[in-house]
Amino acid sequence: MDETQVNPDGSPTQRVVGESSLHRQHKQGLSNKQTITALVTIGADGSSISPSTVFKAKKIVAGWYKENVSKMTYAWTDETSFLLELTLTVRNRFSYSDNGWTNSGIMFRWLTNVFEPQTREKAAGRKRFLFLDGHSSHLSLRLLCKAREFNVDIIVYPSHCTHLLQGLDVVCFASLKRNWAEAIRSFEKENNRGVTKTDFAKVFGAAYIKTFTCELISKAWETTGIHPFNDKIIPPEKLAPSETSTIKYTSSVRHSTPVRKIMEGFSYSKPHPPDLGTADTNDEDETTLQGGQVMLRHLI
Repeated sequence: MDETQVNPDGSPTQRVVGESSLHRQHKQGLSNKQTITALVTIGADGSSISPSTVFKAKKIVAGWYKENVSKMTYAWTDETSFLLELTLTVRNRFSYSDNGWTNSGIMFRWLTNVFEPQTREKAAGRKRFLFLDGHSSHLSLRLLCKAREFNVDIIVYPSHCTHLLQGLDVVCFASLKRNWAEAIRSFEKENNRGVTKTDFAKVFGAAYIKTFTCELISKAWETTGIHPFNDKIIPPEKLAPSETSTIKYTSSVRHSTPVRKIMEGFSYSKPHPPDLGTADTNDEDETTLQGGQVMLRHLI
């Protein structure tokens, strides 16, 4: 399982194509930036469970369930949303938070109300393995205790290795973002407006169904060498530790005179190791540190 941002304004880089005779090209879009997080879970057998979504909101709106073509699930955030769901008699559930991101409470309810019931029958009493990154919201004490109760072992990817080992990051999410952007453009062309939270389930659901095929999911596990297991698939050079290096900064832009003088002032004298045989061992260091300050006062 992993999270990704699927904001209704589409990809950060957009191109607008129009007549060459026009001085400016325009594209209608949403005036507000909305944060929406999708929780996506794939299995080593090429299957996936229903995606879950976290909206940036203060409350639940029944219209957000409209045309839920991907059978998107929504994890409860608190008792209030649980009671509201019973009132609306809606099967699906969704999460909301102040910033549109996941937190430990959302993750706990996702494990309890989404992951466990949707994988229980397939597991048939056998142990389940859930691969997660090391974000703190994934590793709360009550989540770990609940996972043990469900006979679920949580495996955490090593730090700074998800770009190599997390199949969703390596293979799937790039394709999802392309299909999501395409779905947004198609919706905007047909409706002459941007995608709102009411439209989200339909538009994102279409992109999700198009993306997460059995072939792509299997490729994600194979590419990372997790299933089938292949410890040779990642070349050693990608796992090499970083090397310390010094790079001298050179700018192609000519700075103004005051900026150049300040830069020269801070670099005109290099510090030397203090001479322990002299009484005053800090003269050189003080000269170096004060050089830029003297030059700055002179310019001011």
